[in-house]
Amino acid sequence: MYPDCSMRLLRNFMFFCYKNYMGRKLAYEKFPEYTDVQDRSWKRNIDKFFCFYRNRRNVLRILEKWKQVKLVLPRVWLRVCHFGMINYPAGILEYWRKYCISNTKKINMDKAFKDFLNNITLTSSQQEDAKKKYTGVCQKLYSKYYGAGEFDSNKKFLFGSYKTKTNIRPLTSKQDVDVLFKIPQDVFDKFDKYKGNGQAALLQEVKDVLKEKYTTTDTIKAWGKVVLVQFSENHHNVELLPALEQEDGTFLIPNSENGGSWETFDPRSEIKEFEKSNNCTDNLTKDLTKILKAWAHNTVTMSYKSCERLKDIISFLSENYSKGREEAEYSKVVFDFFDYLRHRGKAEISTHAETAYKRAQKALEYADAGKERKASEEWIQIFGSEFPLVKENSLHKTQCAYVQSNPSRPWFN
Repeated sequence: MYPDCSMRLLRNFMFFCYKNYMGRKLAYEKFPEYTDVQDRSWKRNIDKFFCFYRNRRNVLRILEKWKQVKLVLPRVWLRVCHFGMINYPAGILEYWRKYCISNTKKINMDKAFKDFLNNITLTSSQQEDAKKKYTGVCQKLYSKYYGAGEFDSNKKFLFGSYKTKTNIRPLTSKQDVDVLFKIPQDVFDKFDKYKGNGQAALLQEVKDVLKEKYTTTDTIKAWGKVVLVQFSENHHNVELLPALEQEDGTFLIPNSENGGSWETFDPRSEIKEFEKSNNCTDNLTKDLTKILKAWAHNTVTMSYKSCERLKDIISFLSENYSKGREEAEYSKVVFDFFDYLRHRGKAEISTHAETAYKRAQKALEYADAGKERKASEEWIQIFGSEFPLVKENSLHKTQCAYVQSNPSRPWFN
């Protein structure tokens, strides 16, 4: 059921298209409940309209000037006006339903998703705190391996979510800042000559160097391929990889497992792939990555690595939203991703995706019915309390687009 004011506006458009007896008769027959005294005054105003403006271009111009309806997007009003010039009532009704009534819902839910993205984006102070910590770690290693002097920031290489700016809040202990420190060739050669697991020895030396700076209240661990610096507040812990930069831009990193070995690591290609997708999709890759990271944080029983999730997102967008959202809502994009993942994801992930898909489907149904509050409650179940609760529904009378009771008469201006 659509708002009364919207139906009255449709009837008025028919007057504009049918300035003869049969056109008015058709409009009254389609909307008999609106043939009251006030509407007859509308009829007189429309008659005046056509006395002074006898062509479609002028009608469109005066409709723009005569603000009958308050809409968030002016272009939507222009679309309806343009379609209203076509002498086809069913077409007007179809276009109105598609772009105006549904657009009120779209605006409400899109606003909720934009507020959600703002809620989970790191504050400037949090970003500064992360930068201070990973820079401090690299400065200490720089003084060890390159001697005294001004710190050369090119000796560190940031990658991961803090590089792509897809990290989110609230912060958790599992959110590490991934940074690579470029070691000199002679340091690499020294540990490469070790007879037994020089990679583990390199990680241990890096750990010992960092212990000189950080107190016992901070924990420093070395295992696998990294050295992890856990700070006392457990926020923005730094996961550091000592690495040798190669001529082709890749890195050799230590792997202390299974007796030790050197592995080739190429974070630059991963970053380029992300940036290419993000540019093509008009920042949708970044937004969707943050949204789905919130889902992963809220689904504590799911094990879905961020690198795997990013690959799935890029693949999904290249197939379905290669040019970005365009006119699609965030809710529809997220729903489509869950549908994609439940069919193509790993078994342990697809079950969680199936649950999220069903909730998203219910949220879309609520939104289509004008029940945005219930829709937002379903999204909260998926993403957690950072998703805002929509307080009022779009079909509430005070929220509807409306026709002015006493419209101005611009033809006298």
